[in-house]
Amino acid sequence: MFAHLGTFTIEADVRHCLDLAAAALRRYGLDAWFPPDDGEFVIVGGDDRVAVQVSCAPVQDATWVAVVGYSTDAAVAEYGRNAIRAHMTNPASPPLPPP
Repeated sequence: MFAHLGTFTIEADVRHCLDLAAAALRRYGLDAWFPPDDGEFVIVGGDDRVAVQVSCAPVQDATWVAVVGYSTDAAVAEYGRNAIRAHMTNPASPPLPPP
């Protein structure tokens, strides 16, 4: 199993962060296996090749985000992380091509 982690901050509240993560999962055809309920800071989704976990935590006037892609294929794990992170940091960007 391979894991690729990336962190960043966005100027948004936790709810908006989780909404961006859910939209990113949908954009790449991934199912939200564990969508966040009220008060939770994590969303997990994926398909039969990759699992992606997005954690959002409030920090001062922003939200700290960790995106982790997991797969038995290192390139797929990295792609999962990169694709979700790219959408969350710039939703208007074109989709990343698959590995």
